[in-house]
Amino acid sequence: MAISAEQADRERDHLIEKHLEENANQRCTRLAHEEEFIRGNTKLAEAYLLELLKNQEGDAKIMQQIAQFYLRGGKQDKAEAYLKDAFAFSMQNDNDQTNEIALSYACLLC
Repeated sequence: MAISAEQADRERDHLIEKHLEENANQRCTRLAHEEEFIRGNTKLAEAYLLELLKNQEGDAKIMQQIAQFYLRGGKQDKAEAYLKDAFAFSMQNDNDQTNEIALSYACLLC
């Protein structure tokens, strides 16, 4: 008896979650990566990244990851908006990654 691809994906995700103790944020990150780089499904990858941002609202590092995703997809306007927000949040929270985000933002603007 064969199972559907969707069922196989659910079982794989369950095993990963059970054995690696993957939390919801790690799951979204992994699935976004799989969808973008393995399956080539950028719409679903974007959905996972936005869900991750929703779970971790105000996280500058996640905003930077989303900006990089949009840059890879050629959507410079969206990337710029997310990097601008990431920079603002990192400055506001005195984040350790402020310099990295500032450099990414400056490179994008150049």
